[in-house]
Amino acid sequence: MKLTLTRNIVAGLLLSVGLGAPSIASDPPRSSEAIVRAYTEAFNHHDVDAMLALAHAEIEWLSIDGSKAAVETSGKEALRTSMASYFGGNPTTKSVIEAVMADGPFIVVRERAEWTSKDGPRAQRSVAVYELRDGLIRRVWYYPAYR
Repeated sequence: MKLTLTRNIVAGLLLSVGLGAPSIASDPPRSSEAIVRAYTEAFNHHDVDAMLALAHAEIEWLSIDGSKAAVETSGKEALRTSMASYFGGNPTTKSVIEAVMADGPFIVVRERAEWTSKDGPRAQRSVAVYELRDGLIRRVWYYPAYR
């Protein structure tokens, strides 16, 4: 069931950006933007397996704070553990891509995170830079959030 949902999410997103409905196993998304959008859609469904299907084996997630970059996760299994924990503590979270700029292997997105807290609906924005290699997300640099 989960694999079917994963394939449907990715295929539906690809259809919406005009890329057709490829076989996930043999024909991954073609454009870098489509890959990042499919990753975000999987995030919004809290589908860690779909996220990992779009991630490079050596994916790194880095948080930027001023002049420092901290590696939050390194490798698919670390990302799986981190996302499962995150979704467990944030069951209503989702992300909306508000703007995209693509240049070669880099995709810059401005996103709005939304969730419901005990005080009601909440939101914040951030910028992330995705690096793609071999059609997979290799690195993500996540910048500090702002309201």
